[in-house]
Amino acid sequence: MKVNKVLVALDLESVLIPEIWPFLAKQFNLKDLSLTTREVKDFKKLTDLRFKALNSKMITLEQIKKALRKLKPLPGTEELLGFLHQNKINYVVITDSFEEFLTEIIKDLKITKILANSILVKEEKLYPVIKIGGKKGEILAQKVDLSSLDLIGIGDSFNDISLLKVSKIKILVNPSSELRKLFPQAILVKDTLGILAILKPILT
Repeated sequence: MKVNKVLVALDLESVLIPEIWPFLAKQFNLKDLSLTTREVKDFKKLTDLRFKALNSKMITLEQIKKALRKLKPLPGTEELLGFLHQNKINYVVITDSFEEFLTEIIKDLKITKILANSILVKEEKLYPVIKIGGKKGEILAQKVDLSSLDLIGIGDSFNDISLLKVSKIKILVNPSSELRKLFPQAILVKDTLGILAILKPILT
């Protein structure tokens, strides 16, 4: 399938990098951080649980950023982003992660456009400022005229549903059986290299 004017919208975790919260759960030995939107669909409930756990141990933003320096991109991520950059393909990474966590990751991967939640630090405690909250499709629609382009949406979990709903081409990365049922027409891939294999013939 060939497309005309295109925007590629990618999730971050499990698409370009491993899941951040299970990684932090191991780093700080906090079991409550290990759950993701694959297990808990209610994003607010999940976020409240995570930040309550962080604040209970007085974990600082700097400690989190230091831990995340050890997090490596998934195999194929550099090749995928390199392909998008080299071919001057318009893309955006849209994630329910937090921008302050991602400073080094964004820099290292040379990500040029990202939409994310943010964090408020007050009296040495961390508070989530939700800007995305599972509403990726609605957020994109506010920022670009989706009717004027072909949107390729790439995700892996329940918080990507609104993005996939507004995407002309839907790509699911190793999704749950429930998510596959919601989007039976989606293209299924196992990993980041699989995404690249799908995009190359479409975009070149």
